[in-house]
Amino acid sequence: MAKNDKCTVSDSVLCNWLDKDCRDCYIHTMKSDEADEVYRNFEVTLSLLPAGFDEIQGEQCRFCKGAVKNPRDGYAIVDLGHGEPEYKKGMIMGYGKKVRQRVGSLMPVSISICSECRASFRLAEAFKWLSILMVAGIAIGLLCVPSIGTAVSDLSAALPFGIVLFGGAVGYFFGKVFSNLYVKAKSGKTAFNIFDIPLGAEMQRKGWFTMQDDGEVTRVLFSKKPYTRKLADIGYKPQ
Repeated sequence: MAKNDKCTVSDSVLCNWLDKDCRDCYIHTMKSDEADEVYRNFEVTLSLLPAGFDEIQGEQCRFCKGAVKNPRDGYAIVDLGHGEPEYKKGMIMGYGKKVRQRVGSLMPVSISICSECRASFRLAEAFKWLSILMVAGIAIGLLCVPSIGTAVSDLSAALPFGIVLFGGAVGYFFGKVFSNLYVKAKSGKTAFNIFDIPLGAEMQRKGWFTMQDDGEVTRVLFSKKPYTRKLADIGYKPQ
């Protein structure tokens, strides 16, 4: 990217990280002191990353357990937050007394994943929805039987809807049970929580946390391309 003398962060690690044309970058509209503050905050964020951060996007799957790991077939994307640098915001709709927010840094982390581990993640999530559809479908099928449907409707016009909703709730419960059993069965080969990955565990020790609820299976999105640039690509060397 060409040097822009009017931008205080031009050709910096932040500029390289954003990797945008100046016309498309939000920083070029800021005042110099505001841009400088953004840059200082970004440096704090980078300092919170482990030295081997780039390895999380390596050629091998990071979710495979054991000595032999499958080759990367894409990326699992997860948003991680950190309390630093300090960020304050008004208590009510951004107004009023400013209080410190839980998130000071937000980073979409791209983690190498193989096709087998990706399929395991998807199946663990699919169990919940398939079970809902199956049980609710059975309830609907039974209600479509004239003798059953008529008898239920005679009791209450709203009862059939309640039965279908109850079936969905039962399906969700059993879906979670089946999903948990599947995760336990596959946990010897696949790490379902990003903090079970060595680099993920190191980031957790440094104070990083998931923006979604942190359950046994981390909620991730899948992509063929990384959302996060490597530190080596932006010219940053971890301390």
